[in-house]
Amino acid sequence: MPRKPALHGDALIGTCIELLQVLSDSPTQTAPFAQTATLLQVSEDQLTSAVDTLCGLAHRQSGARVAVFIEDDTISLLGDVATFHAIRLSLQEGMVLAHVLNLLNIDASVRERVERAMLSLETVDATPQPDTIGSVSIYGRFYQQIEIAIQDCVRLILTYRSSNDTAPRPRTVDPLAIKQDRDAAYLIGWDVEKDAQRLYRLDRIDNVAYTDDSVEIHPWENASIQQSLTAGALKATVSFPSKETLEQAGWAGIADTDGDADQNGRVRATVYIADEEWLFDRVLGSGGQIIIESPSDLRQRLVEYAHRLASRIS
Repeated sequence: MPRKPALHGDALIGTCIELLQVLSDSPTQTAPFAQTATLLQVSEDQLTSAVDTLCGLAHRQSGARVAVFIEDDTISLLGDVATFHAIRLSLQEGMVLAHVLNLLNIDASVRERVERAMLSLETVDATPQPDTIGSVSIYGRFYQQIEIAIQDCVRLILTYRSSNDTAPRPRTVDPLAIKQDRDAAYLIGWDVEKDAQRLYRLDRIDNVAYTDDSVEIHPWENASIQQSLTAGALKATVSFPSKETLEQAGWAGIADTDGDADQNGRVRATVYIADEEWLFDRVLGSGGQIIIESPSDLRQRLVEYAHRLASRIS
């Protein structure tokens, strides 16, 4: 009988996953070697190759290695680094997960595998929703790629448009972490060209490309989102209808307030923003309750932004 060819690529990965599933399902995390080869429809050499491949894997964050070995015609899996465990979701959890899948716009194949593993969600609108003006996803379209780069320490080229740019432009960035505010998510990264720590709103990233370089060690500052926004961001004076409304807004860029309310009960605050359209959306959404008082050119750009929205709607 001719020998089966060596496993490569998807075939090897699939065999490794199926082997881990078999070992995870066993109460002792062991399986007979020959019977496992028959079950997985591979030769003994191919199965040995899968075991060798698994032994070279390690947990991405902890560094713990996968312990799989063959002894006395038995395959054994030690520890729980590579075990598979089923997670049973409630209906509410399944609905939340389906909603998050829509927001993140992750790879279609990943989305399909997750959906097949969930409860039937016929009552949930599972159609991916396109970004709309003033209502883009918090995490943007590249959360998955950025998270992988952070975990694998890969330098990125971000095509990004800040509030000061008229068009997106490329930036070479060493990614560190993703932080989330109440209604926005940010990448904390090191701008290689400027040699400084910067904050990038995920929904303002137009494209992400991996480089062949690894990130370097930088003097990172453990700054909050508010502190990061304050550094080099746009500054505006904004008035709110009341102190309660100001507190409920919960904007990370609010640096200080004028304290006491005026005779009309309004409270003023200094707000630092990385994206002026983010502020415009919230001012317009308040129906005139939140007002930009200064600078005057920012007020004028708000009017122009509102006209652009109105023209697109009409």
